[in-house]
Amino acid sequence: MKDSVAEKIRALADQYIQGDVRTDWPDEELAELLDAAQTHLTENRPDQAICIWKQLVRAGGEEGDWGHLEYADYLLRLGQEEEAVTELAALMAGRRVAGLPWLLAAELLEDRGMLEEALFWYSAGAGCQPAGLAAAVQLRQLREGRRRLRWALEIPLDDDDLLAEMSRGELDDKVFDLLDLLAYPQVRDGRLQFWDRAEVEEGLRGADPPIPRETANAYYWYVELVLRACSGGRPTVVPRRPNTLMPVLAVALAARSRREIPSMTGRHGDEGAVEWPPGRNQACWCGSGTKYKRCCGAYLGVA
Repeated sequence: MKDSVAEKIRALADQYIQGDVRTDWPDEELAELLDAAQTHLTENRPDQAICIWKQLVRAGGEEGDWGHLEYADYLLRLGQEEEAVTELAALMAGRRVAGLPWLLAAELLEDRGMLEEALFWYSAGAGCQPAGLAAAVQLRQLREGRRRLRWALEIPLDDDDLLAEMSRGELDDKVFDLLDLLAYPQVRDGRLQFWDRAEVEEGLRGADPPIPRETANAYYWYVELVLRACSGGRPTVVPRRPNTLMPVLAVALAARSRREIPSMTGRHGDEGAVEWPPGRNQACWCGSGTKYKRCCGAYLGVA
């Protein structure tokens, strides 16, 4: 069963055997009961599985945590989200230390796309004090989950989030947002970032077959239109070359929300920046080496 709690437990067991992390893996007797419940489900006997989970819930303690968790997983697979959330709330009640079931509950909700509910669990768990190495490992994972979901839900990261490891999704968002800013430039805070002409033309020459230079011109004409649509003032245009792109990327990676990326990166790095529009007889802003009036200024004409 995809993303089932049982699979998560087995994956954690494999890590434990390999010595990667310590976990509060269920003892042998409890593990056998959990496996028996999963077997009943596989063989289409859900009533027997539910009996096992409710037996564990009545036992309380660690057994009750796993009973609530597995029953909630089953309810979610049936689409009974409200009942599942109620079952998970019973797991949380009275706990002061976030253990493995707590972490798996947050991951379970995240896997089901219930991001706001999962964020509540990650945040509550991240506020607990760890007890022992295993709990410390799980606390780190809870804090990473909190950062991951706050980013996904476009909630600005706070100082605590920055102490947790950046997720792959957040990293990809920041990289792709920066590339989009360069591929589809917009004037923000009086500045516009664009790909350096030498960089663009080198990429076109390296294509197989080579792409005509006119394709590069079309890009800069598009930027020219964006600049002309800007109302008021003299915006600054900033070319991004290979030697300036890495520092700008570092700035983008430090953003606490996606909304910050355009302004943060736009303010960083002034190498080659010029005011637009240049004079008719001055070199074009795009870096072609041609006078503005014969280059981008000729596109739709200049006054």
